[in-house]
Amino acid sequence: MDMQGPGDSPSVLAVALADLRSARPTESATRVQWAAWYLRQANILDEIARVDSSHTASARREAEAARECARELLEGGRD
Repeated sequence: MDMQGPGDSPSVLAVALADLRSARPTESATRVQWAAWYLRQANILDEIARVDSSHTASARREAEAARECARELLEGGRD
């Protein structure tokens, strides 16, 4: 049984992801700010993978890529 909440529909999550991507941090943002942005993307993509079986594989790949970007930023130094 799929237990979706009212905010978990694929269309709501797609809008949340689009909103996040359009609100990218500025070039002057710290590594931590960029990493947080990538991790938020990964979380939304994980939810898309969970609730939308037609996009599960691609959403999981994108989520892992976003996590890798965050990991590289955080391992690259401190701001």
